[in-house]
Amino acid sequence: MEEGIVSRYGEDKGLGFICAEDGKEVIVQRSAIEMEGYKFLNVGDHVIFEVTETFRGLEAKKVRKTVQGEAVS
Repeated sequence: MEEGIVSRYGEDKGLGFICAEDGKEVIVQRSAIEMEGYKFLNVGDHVIFEVTETFRGLEAKKVRKTVQGEAVS
């Protein structure tokens, strides 16, 4: 799992970007967020995720918000 910070997220489109610890920008879609209820991210949220290569570029999967490195649901 990688760690990063949400740099942009458009609630209306459910699409945004995570700045990974290594500096790479990774695409994130609402469907990749793992949490109860309505799935959303805020700019500045710390997250852990897996990265896959898609036709769009690097994309985050299994995205979970964290608090001090611990995943929260």
